[in-house]
Amino acid sequence: MRKATALVAPGARGAPTFERRVAFMRYVGQGHEITVVLRGRPLAGSDAEGMREAYERDYAALFERHIPRRRDRDPELVGPGLDGSQDAGGARPGRCRRAPQPAGRRAVFDGRSGRSIDVPVYRREALPPGSAFAGPAVVAEDETSTYITSSFTAHIDASGSIVMDRKDA
Repeated sequence: MRKATALVAPGARGAPTFERRVAFMRYVGQGHEITVVLRGRPLAGSDAEGMREAYERDYAALFERHIPRRRDRDPELVGPGLDGSQDAGGARPGRCRRAPQPAGRRAVFDGRSGRSIDVPVYRREALPPGSAFAGPAVVAEDETSTYITSSFTAHIDASGSIVMDRKDA
């Protein structure tokens, strides 16, 4: 935890930091794992059954099915993880969201209308928490672009993630 705090603290600039301990788990033989949130303390041998129950609960919620217990398909721990973060401030539920200025416009093919439409382009790094806009729009980054269709609105949450909400039909 000290290493994670030391990594996050300079960017936090005095803001509170938080930790989240996780386990990457899967059923024996599966090709990918899911993330299970653990208690905020070092693990003990007595935590194994609680981890199994948490995995089975999270698996059932994620895939909408329960896998009966059998020895040949026990959950396995692929690896532990620790997320260190800070309170990013800015956007919080209920806070006023503001419309950003687009960096430009781009023609995008709209499959519903069967024609190209002109949409605003927002640069990802220029969108602070609290930014909000309606689709259609493009959020451009150096590595990728995100297209928000006319069926969605989008906002940047406190952690800097793009959150898309479906508009009412």
